[in-house]
Amino acid sequence: MSIRCSFQVMRQIAGGSKNLGYCFQDLKNFLTTVRQKEMVIGDATMRNPSFYYDIQVDSEENIASIFWSYAIMQQDYELFGDLISFDTTYRTNTEYRPLDQACALMKSVPNIFPDVFHGLCSWHMGENAKSNLGSRCNGAFLDELHHLVLNVDDEAEFDFNWNKMLQNCFGGKATSKFTWLVQIHRNRTQWSSAWVKSHFTAGLKTTQLSESFNAFLRHFLQPDHSLVQFFIHFNVMVEKMRDDHADCDFKAANTRPRNNYPNSQLMRSVVAKYTPTSFAFIHKQYDLSFKYYYEEDTSRSSISNRVFKVFTI
Repeated sequence: MSIRCSFQVMRQIAGGSKNLGYCFQDLKNFLTTVRQKEMVIGDATMRNPSFYYDIQVDSEENIASIFWSYAIMQQDYELFGDLISFDTTYRTNTEYRPLDQACALMKSVPNIFPDVFHGLCSWHMGENAKSNLGSRCNGAFLDELHHLVLNVDDEAEFDFNWNKMLQNCFGGKATSKFTWLVQIHRNRTQWSSAWVKSHFTAGLKTTQLSESFNAFLRHFLQPDHSLVQFFIHFNVMVEKMRDDHADCDFKAANTRPRNNYPNSQLMRSVVAKYTPTSFAFIHKQYDLSFKYYYEEDTSRSSISNRVFKVFTI
């Protein structure tokens, strides 16, 4: 709301200018004084030795971009490194073609960000499969692709499951005419867990975390905020995130998750070392380990190879 609109509203609430006690110019002068005080506070923050900032200007000497970090942010970076979520769905080129998984983008990222891992969004892979494969992109294919993205942790196992997918969904036919399939297989190190697992991605496999974070930002930041207001509200947002993290740390330190295997030395040691969320994941995997058993296949055709069969319960 503009200053003039604010003045009009307050004048109506008061029952007229004579009951308000101040004029429009008084309101402008008051807000100017408040903003000057905010600038002083902001300037004092920027002079803090632990505060780092850098400003980039355009050809007309207007501020184009700002980078800043506080001491605790710098400490976080030293501990965890960096992760960039680049969502290209917000921009299209002049021919209105989406940039997701574009070859030019894949070639540019290593040049701009050398020695970093460039992963692909698994959700957009499914969307691109629908637009590139047509009727071939059915539920069976998407299930196979989802399995390759999330559950296959071994490179040799990936090759086996990829060939199995081609056999089941494409009849084992050559995929040269499906250029999109050829491309994603060539770029498999950027989306399959068999390779992604060796890189730090903060758990990101899709851009959905970026989108949810954007929704979180809207609770604190508005497009019409001044630069000083932006920094003030940004700090409030960061403090809220750190308070939530501190609450999780407190709960993890003062609660012990339920262990259904109290006689297991392994699970007793794990429950004392991991957070409740991490332990719940390990507990689930431990449960699954009891649903498999194997036996040796002693039939004549397999004696020379000593084949073992794996069964699920």
